[in-house]
Amino acid sequence: MKKTFTLNFPVFLVLMLVGISGQAQCPAGYTAAELNWDHLDFLPSNNTRYSTYYPSAAFPYNQNFAMGTRRVNFSMAPAANITLNGENGVNTAHALSYATAGDDVQFTTAAATSTTITMTFDANVDTASFSLFDIDASQRVNVVATNAAGVSQIIRMVTVVGTSGIVVGGSGTISATATGPATAYAGTDNRGTINVRVQGAARQIIITLSNAAGDVWLSDIDACITGTFPANYQQISRPFTGQPQYVVTVVNNNIYYVDPTNGRGYFLFNEPAHNRLNSLAYDPYDRVVYYTFSLTANPTPDKTLKKYDVDAKTISVVIPNVNTFGIPTYESGVESGAATFYNGSLYLGIEGYTGTSGTGSYAAGRKSTIWKIDFDAAGNAVPPATQVWGVTADDGTNAQNIHDWSDFAISNGVLTDFDGSQSGQVDFYSFNLMTGNRVNYVPAGVIPRQVSIGWDERIYNVDAAISLYNGTTGVGTLNTIFAPLGPTIPTGASASWGDAAGPYRPFLDFGDAPATYDPDPWSPACHDTLTPTVANVRTRLKLGADEDVEWLKRGFTTVEDNFEDGLAFVPIFSPISSSYLARVTVTNNTGSPATLCAWLDFNGNGFFNPGEGITPITVPSAAAPQSFWMSWPSAPSPLVTGSYTYLRIRITSSAYNMTTANSTGYYDMGEVEDYRVIVDNTVLQMNLSEFDAAVDDNVRVKMNWSGNEGPGFLGYDVERSTDGTNWEHFAYVEGVGHDQFQEYKIVDHAPYRGTSYYRLRLNQSNGPVRYSNIRPVKIVDMSRAMVLFPNPATDHANLVIAGGVRGKVAQIFITDIKGNRLAEQKVTLADDYNIIALPIQRSWIRGMYFVHMRIGESTTSAKLVLNR
Repeated sequence: MKKTFTLNFPVFLVLMLVGISGQAQCPAGYTAAELNWDHLDFLPSNNTRYSTYYPSAAFPYNQNFAMGTRRVNFSMAPAANITLNGENGVNTAHALSYATAGDDVQFTTAAATSTTITMTFDANVDTASFSLFDIDASQRVNVVATNAAGVSQIIRMVTVVGTSGIVVGGSGTISATATGPATAYAGTDNRGTINVRVQGAARQIIITLSNAAGDVWLSDIDACITGTFPANYQQISRPFTGQPQYVVTVVNNNIYYVDPTNGRGYFLFNEPAHNRLNSLAYDPYDRVVYYTFSLTANPTPDKTLKKYDVDAKTISVVIPNVNTFGIPTYESGVESGAATFYNGSLYLGIEGYTGTSGTGSYAAGRKSTIWKIDFDAAGNAVPPATQVWGVTADDGTNAQNIHDWSDFAISNGVLTDFDGSQSGQVDFYSFNLMTGNRVNYVPAGVIPRQVSIGWDERIYNVDAAISLYNGTTGVGTLNTIFAPLGPTIPTGASASWGDAAGPYRPFLDFGDAPATYDPDPWSPACHDTLTPTVANVRTRLKLGADEDVEWLKRGFTTVEDNFEDGLAFVPIFSPISSSYLARVTVTNNTGSPATLCAWLDFNGNGFFNPGEGITPITVPSAAAPQSFWMSWPSAPSPLVTGSYTYLRIRITSSAYNMTTANSTGYYDMGEVEDYRVIVDNTVLQMNLSEFDAAVDDNVRVKMNWSGNEGPGFLGYDVERSTDGTNWEHFAYVEGVGHDQFQEYKIVDHAPYRGTSYYRLRLNQSNGPVRYSNIRPVKIVDMSRAMVLFPNPATDHANLVIAGGVRGKVAQIFITDIKGNRLAEQKVTLADDYNIIALPIQRSWIRGMYFVHMRIGESTTSAKLVLNR
C-alpha cells in the first residue's frame, strides 16, 4: 500500500494542478494573459444579423483577437465544413477544466472531413493552455504546436475526470489526440472535456477535428506573453509649470481643446465635409486627431476613418473602408461609436445594435466591439485590425439596447467604457486588457457621456460640462464648457457632443538657447500664443513679423522651428567697451500695454541672471509694428574674443508683471527669442540694417537687404535650407566695399515646396564671419490645399482652400469635360481656412466637371461629380 500510495500521489497531484487552473507561472520576461470570450465577439458565420453585413462569406473565417499585448489570428478551414456559431453559454461543463463559467466558442463540423482551427500568435507565447468541450460521438481532436523557428512543441492533453470515455493518445509528445466515445455527452457533462497545454514556447497551435461531425466548444485561452502595457502613456502632454492642462473634445464639427478644471476651451480645427463628428481620438506623440462622421442620413455605408494632422493642419482619409482591415460594421457603419489612442494604436469602437426603426429593432443579439488599429513609422494604418473588447449591445429580443457607446479610454492597460444606454442598463465598465477581467459600476446620479483622459491619466466625463470621473460610480464638480475666443459653442438640441479624446498640449514658443539657460525642464521660457479667431491668426503680441511656434524646446528634436526675426541683425559684443545696444521690432495690437524684457549673458555663466537684464520697456498697443533700442550701458565681461554668448528677448502682457527675474517660465501670450552673440573687439567693416525674404505668387522667393559697407567688406553668400539647420549655397553677391548705404535684391526662381529658410553670410577681409537672421518662407502645395465637398454633389458643393493663403486672391472657374468654361469667380482669401460655395447651376447635367483654382501663377484642378 505504501508503494502504491507513493506512486499514485504525484500522478494525482499533477492531475489536480492541470485540471484546476490553466494559468502557469511565467518565465522571466513573460506576463500571464488571458483571452476571455465573455468579453469578445467571435464573429459567427450562421447568423444573418451578422453575415448580412460581411463583405464576403469568407470574412469571419479569419479573425484577430488581442491577448494582452499580443495578437492571435484564428483561421478555420475548410469553410464549407465548419460553422462558426460564435461564443455562447450553452456549454456548462467547466468543472475541473482550465476555464471558469462563462462563454466558450462553438464550432460545428458538417462531416468527418478533417477541419482545422489554427491559432497563430504574432510572437511566441509560453505555456499556452485551453480546454475543449463536448468531445463525443466518435469525434477526434488532434493538437500540434510549433514555435517561431518551426520547431514542434510538446503537447500535454488529459481528460478532467477518470470516468470519461475519451481516449487520449500522444500526450507528452509533439502530437496529442483525443477520441470521443461512440455515445454522446450532454453539454453539462465534463466527461466530454479535455485540458490541453503546450509545454514551451508556441507561435502556432493547430486543432484538427475529424472522424465524425458534431459540436465542439473552445474555452478561454491562457498563456504567458511578452510585452507589457505602458504606464503613464499620456505623460508626454504634461503641461509646463503654470500652463493649464487641456483635453480634446468636439461639438458638432468643431474640435476644441478644453481646460477640465474650468471648462475654458480653444478652437483647434473644423471639419467642413460634415456637420457631426464622432469616435474622436488624439495621438499626443505624432499630434494627430482621428475621427469619423456621425448622424448622417444613411450611416450603414459609412466605413471611413479620417484624421487631422495638427502639425500640417491638413485633413485626410486614414482608412476608406474599415472592412478591409477585418472590422465588421452594421447598421450604424462607423458612426455612433467611440475611440481612444493608446500605446501607439487607435482603438475604434463599432456599434452592434440594429437601430431604432424597422422590424426587429434592437433584436440582433450582437456585441459592440473595439478594434485596435496599428500604424507604421510613416503614420499609415497597417492591417489587420485586432479585436480587443466586445460587449452585448442588445439582448436579441426586446426593443431596447443594453449597451450604447458613450465613449471609452485606456489608461495603464485598463479600458474604461462609459455605457450611456438610456433604455437598458447603464454602466461604467473597467476591463483589464492583460488579464481579461471586468468590473462593472452602476452610476450614481450621473449619466456616462464622452470620455477624455488627462496627461496624469485622470478620466473625465464630458458633455456640455466636463467633470472628473472618480473611478467607480460618480463624477466631481461640473464645469460648463465655453470658448471665449470663439467660435461660440452651441447649447441644447443644437449641440452634438460627438466624443472626447486625450490630453492636448498646444504648440508654444520656446527660448532656443542651450539647456543651461532653462535649468528646470518643466519651467523653460515659453509662451502660449492661443487661438483668438477661427482664422488661425494666433497672436497679436509678437517679436518681429512672424511667430515662432514649436512642440518642444530646440535640441529636444531635430525638426523644431527655430527661426528668430525680432532683430534685423545681431550686433557683436565687445567686452572691452562693456556696453551693448540692439534694436528690436515688436507688434502689440492687443489693446493693452505689454512689457518687453531682454537679457545678455555678459558674464558667460550659461544663465540669464536678473542683473543681466535691461530696464523693462513698456510697449503701448498700436496698429503697426514698433521698434525699441535695448541698451546695456554697463556689461563688464570676462568673455574673450572668438567666443560667443546668448541674448534672450521676451514680450508679454504688462498685466503679468514680468521683470528681469523672469528669464524663464510660462506665459499664456507673447513670444520669446534667443540669439547667439559673437564676442569680438574688431571694428567691423559692415552693418546690416535689414534682410527680408518673401514668397511671390507662390512660385518664387524674393529677397532684399541693405546695409552700410566699409572698406574690406567682400560680399554676401545667400544660403537656403529645408530644415533651418543644414544650409546650401544659393548665390553670391559681391559687395561695393566703401562707406555708403547699399541695397540689394535677388530672386530664387526654383524654391523648395513647403517651408524653407534663407540667410546671408557676410564676408569680410578680416574679422569674424557673420550671419543675418534666418527668414522662413512657405510655398503652398496647392493640390493639397484644395478640397471639394460634398463630392459627388447634387445641387451644391463647396471648395475648401487651406494652408498659408491668407490675403491672396483666388481665381476659381468650372469647366465641363470638353473644357468649356461654365462659371467663374474671384475671391480674396480672408484667412488660412476658406469655405467657398461653388455656383452649381440647375441646368448642368449629371456627369463630371473640373474645378480650377489659380492663385498667382500657380494653378491646380480637381474633379467634381454631379449625381442628378
